[in-house]
Amino acid sequence: MWKFLRPLLERQTRASFEYQWKNLPVGRGLLSDQRFRDRVKGIIPSQELCVDPGWLKGRDVIDVGCGNGRWTYGFLELGARVTAFDQSPSAIESIRASSFDQHPNLRLAVGNIYTPPPEVLDRRYDLVWCWGVAHHVADTARAIRVLATQLMKEDGLLYLYIYSRQSYTRKRRLELQLQRYLLAPLPFKAKEWVLHKRYRGRGVHGAFDRLSPTINTLYTYEDIEDMCKEAGLQHVERTIDHTELFLRAYRDNCSARAFFTPKPTPPYWFQQMPLE
Repeated sequence: MWKFLRPLLERQTRASFEYQWKNLPVGRGLLSDQRFRDRVKGIIPSQELCVDPGWLKGRDVIDVGCGNGRWTYGFLELGARVTAFDQSPSAIESIRASSFDQHPNLRLAVGNIYTPPPEVLDRRYDLVWCWGVAHHVADTARAIRVLATQLMKEDGLLYLYIYSRQSYTRKRRLELQLQRYLLAPLPFKAKEWVLHKRYRGRGVHGAFDRLSPTINTLYTYEDIEDMCKEAGLQHVERTIDHTELFLRAYRDNCSARAFFTPKPTPPYWFQQMPLE
C-alpha cells in the first residue's frame, strides 16, 4: 500500500510547497521578518552550525530546499558562495525577485533532491545545508545518501534540521494527523482560507507548512544517526540542544572541525522570535 501511495503523497507535498512559496511567502523566521533578517548572519554560525564564521568565508555552500532564501541570504552575508536549490520554481523565482538576486556569489537551481540537476552536480560543497526539508520527503535515508555522497565534499559538513517525535505527545501527533486528513481533500486555496479563519490571519505560513503537506514524518535522533552513518558519515552531533533535531554530520577529515565553537545555550533564536 505504501509503495502505491508514496508517489501520490510526494506529488501532493511538492504541489503544496509550490503553492505555499507562490502564495504565502511572508512569515516569522523568513526574510520578511526584519528581526530575523537582521540576525540571520549571526544565527547560522553561532547557533545552528556552531562554527567560527571565518570558516564559511569563500566556502561552497548548497542550500537544499532553500525556499525563498532566508538561509541563502545569511550565507551570502557571511561571504560564502551559495547554490540555492529547491524543487519549487516559485521559490526560486522569489529569490530572482529579491534584493540579493544579482549577488556575484549566488547560483540558482530547480530540481529533485533525489536526482539533482547537472548545474548542482557540477561541483562538491564544503557545506550541505538542508533545513526543514528531509522530513518532507518519502525516503529520507535516500535523500541523506544523496546529500552526503553526491553533493558533499569528502572533508565537508552536512547540516540537518528535522522534525522530532520527542517534540509532540502521542495525543498531539494524532491531533495533527487528523487535521491533515480533514484538510487533505480541499484545494490549496480553500486550505489557505480555512487556516486564515482558524488563526485569524496570523501564522498562516507556518500553519500551512505543518498541515498541508501529506508527508510530515517525525524522527528520533537514533533514526537520523543511523541514516547518516549508513551514508558514510562517522560523526553525528546535536548543535542546538532541543527536542527537535538540529544536527551536523561529517567524516573524520572534516575541514570545519578545527573551527567548531561551543554549543549555544537557551533561549535559542527561534524561542526569542518564535517561528509560526
